[in-house]
Amino acid sequence: MKSIGLMIICLIGYSFCGETKFLIELYRHGARLPTSMPKNPIPFDPTLLPGDLTTTGLTQHYLFGLQIRRTYRNLIPVVFSPAKHSLYSSAYNRTIDSAIAHMMGLYPLGTGPEIEVDDKLLYNPPMKEFDIPFKHGKAALPQMFSPIIYTSTDFDTNHIFEPYNCKIFVEKIKGTKAATDSLKEGFSTLYRQLVLEGFKPSDYNADFFNFEVSGDACDVIIARAYSDKNFSVSESLIDQCHLRHTAGDFAKVSNIEAVRYGVTPMMKIMKIKLTTFLETDEKVLSFSGHDTNIILMLTLFYPNNYSCVLNYYRKKYKPEEYDPKSFEWCILYTKFTSNIVWEVFYTSPTSLMLMMKMNNEPLPVFNGKSIIPLSEFITFLDENIKKDWEEQCSFKKSSKFDFLSFL
Repeated sequence: MKSIGLMIICLIGYSFCGETKFLIELYRHGARLPTSMPKNPIPFDPTLLPGDLTTTGLTQHYLFGLQIRRTYRNLIPVVFSPAKHSLYSSAYNRTIDSAIAHMMGLYPLGTGPEIEVDDKLLYNPPMKEFDIPFKHGKAALPQMFSPIIYTSTDFDTNHIFEPYNCKIFVEKIKGTKAATDSLKEGFSTLYRQLVLEGFKPSDYNADFFNFEVSGDACDVIIARAYSDKNFSVSESLIDQCHLRHTAGDFAKVSNIEAVRYGVTPMMKIMKIKLTTFLETDEKVLSFSGHDTNIILMLTLFYPNNYSCVLNYYRKKYKPEEYDPKSFEWCILYTKFTSNIVWEVFYTSPTSLMLMMKMNNEPLPVFNGKSIIPLSEFITFLDENIKKDWEEQCSFKKSSKFDFLSFL
């Protein structure tokens, strides 16, 4: 009861909790193009590649960054500093662009650095007859734009965000086939709805819609719903597509041992930061990733979430199969810019607590609690970090960045 009361106090009055002293955020990229296109051409920005972030996605993350700054205005530094804010991004264009847009919201125009020495001769590059006037006063960049430093990787060493690079992870998720198979007939209403709204399985090299083919179609539908103002489908179809993706993604990684290997690199970084931030100037740790990263982290707490989502789907679209006795609270959507944050704050001069949220809603993940002592969360991380990760994942040192030296 004490933790429940504390959570209520913290939700009602921010000052009662004490100001946030450290923040970790893990967010999904913004709206993107489909990762693969159907056979028939569809209208998308020809300057982008499959899977790239759209202009909608840029705006989503810029506004999301503004909201984070507003929510944690007493924590976020006024001026960006890599000593105070660590940023990690997956190697994909969509996650890098999302991180940049997000950070522009956190550190808007006007917060960038000024010129140290006002001497034009120092700024000219070594080019013959170079003479471009700089008309921005003492701003180092126009409108005092704030340059951002982030850590990224190449695709072969994308271990923080790409669990499929880990050999044992891939082996262990093969055992989740039964979980995925259990969903296939459960989404039959979606397959019929796709046909009724004019979608053709032949566009995806198939004779009929099933769980796999509907995933490809839904990827296109969701992408177009965010980027094509002339695209029109029912809200019911979009909702079914989102639920199908959430259930399928959770089912695919429902093996807890696989999950632990998949999130070990991220948990190692989190543990280091949470145990050292009081001794440093660091305030924020950010991860710009994918829905897979969010789902892996949440699966540590909700391994059977996929079956709960399926039952919720039945309640809305197949009520004859809905089982009210087995219904429980579950995570239904991991839409674009979905995010998890971990807030660290004092409740007394010596008591550091941690609250976990998803999309700004407290998550009752710790045996029904959203708030636990920070020390307990660090213990949780340590218990779930796989000590043989390097060996089991067949890790190879990268010439670009040696993760072991950091982790």
